[in-house]
Amino acid sequence: MPSELTATIIDSLPEWEKLEDEWKCLFEASPTASPPLQWEWLHEWWRVYGPAYSDPSGGLRVVALRQGSQLVGALPLYFSVPGPLPFRLRKLGFLASGEAAFEETCSDYLDLLHAPGMESACIDALAALLLDSSLSSWDELDLHGMSGSSPLLQLQPRYESGGKKVHVEPMGQCYLSNCTDGFDAYLQRLSSDTRKQARKLLRAAESAGMIFETATDEETAMRFFDEMVELHQARWATEGKSGCFAPRHQEFHRCVTRRLLPQGGALLARLSWEGRVYAVLHGYRVGAKVDLYHQGVLHETHPVRSPGAVGTLMLIQHLADRGCTHLDHLAGLNTFKKNYSTEERPLVGFRAFHPSLRLFTSSTTDLAFRAGRKALKLLRGSRNGSRGGSEAESSPSPIEAHS
Repeated sequence: MPSELTATIIDSLPEWEKLEDEWKCLFEASPTASPPLQWEWLHEWWRVYGPAYSDPSGGLRVVALRQGSQLVGALPLYFSVPGPLPFRLRKLGFLASGEAAFEETCSDYLDLLHAPGMESACIDALAALLLDSSLSSWDELDLHGMSGSSPLLQLQPRYESGGKKVHVEPMGQCYLSNCTDGFDAYLQRLSSDTRKQARKLLRAAESAGMIFETATDEETAMRFFDEMVELHQARWATEGKSGCFAPRHQEFHRCVTRRLLPQGGALLARLSWEGRVYAVLHGYRVGAKVDLYHQGVLHETHPVRSPGAVGTLMLIQHLADRGCTHLDHLAGLNTFKKNYSTEERPLVGFRAFHPSLRLFTSSTTDLAFRAGRKALKLLRGSRNGSRGGSEAESSPSPIEAHS
C-alpha cells in the first residue's frame, strides 16, 4: 500500500452516505472515537440542525483520507451560515457544533477519526489540504470541544508557519468516575468522607426499596426519555427558565438514542420509588466508557436526601458490573462531580484565522460595533442619572434589545 494519503472533500449528502459502512469500521478502530463522532450522531445532526446552521449555498465539508482504497482518517466539517452582508465571514467547524446556546447538543470530544498508527500521516495530509485546497477559503477555522490530547493540535505550528493566526484556548474540564476493577474499587478512590456518604445514600435507597432499572427496548427508552424531560423542565421552571430540551435538541437526542440503543450505544436508566420517578439518566457508550449527557431529577429529600446522587451511584455500580471502566460526567462542575469524580480531562478549542481583507473588515466592524454599544450605554447611563432612570430603563435601545 502507498505511504502517502489521498484526501477527498465530500460536499454532498449522497456522497457522504456512501461512506457509512467504512465510517463505522474506522470508528471502531480509532483511538479518538467518542459518541459525537459516531455515524448516527453526525448523520442525525446534519438532518436536524444542518438546515438551520449550515451555509445555504452548500456547507458540508467532510474530509476523507485514504491509503490506497482504505479509509484511514475522517474529519467531519461544515461551513456555518455566513455573517451579515457585506461582511460574510466564512467559518469552518466541526459537524455537531456551532448551535445556539438554547439548543446546543454539547458535543464533547469531537476530533479526527484515524486508524491506529496513522495519526501523523493524517495530520500531514490535513495540513496540506486545509492550507492549499479549496477549503482554504475559510476565514476562521473553529474546532472547539476537543480533548486536550487531540492530534489536531499538531496543526498549530504548521498553520503559524503558513501565516495564519492560531489560538488554543482551554475550555474547562470533563469529570470522570473511574470504576475500573469494580464498584468497590471506585469507592476506594474517593475520599473517606465521600465514600462514607455514598454508602449511606445507597443503604437508605436499598432500605426504602427504591428501584433502579435500565431501558432495554425502544418503547421503554422513549418512556424514560419523556420522564427525564418532564423532570428536567419542571426543575428549571421553578427558576423561570426553559431548560435545555428545545425542540431540535429533543428531536436530535431522541433519534440518536433510537438508532444506537439496539447496539448498546445508548443508555437510559431510571430510579423510582412507590411508582414515582425520582431520577432518569441518559448517556452514550463507546467501548468501556459512558458519557452522561442528560439527567432529570425530582428535588425531594425523602426517602433519600439526594435522588440524583443515588441514581448516579447506582448507574456507576451498574456499569462497573458490566465491564465499563469510566462514567464521564462531561464538562461543567457541580457538587456531585466535585465530590464523586476521580479524574479530570481537559477540553480545548482550536481557532485559526486566515489573513484576508474580509477578516480585517469584519474584525474592524466588530470593534466599531462594540465601541458604539459601550458609548451608547455610557450615554444612557448619564441620561438615567439626570432623569431618575425610569424612562430609559423601560425602553432599551434596538441594539441592546437585539443583543
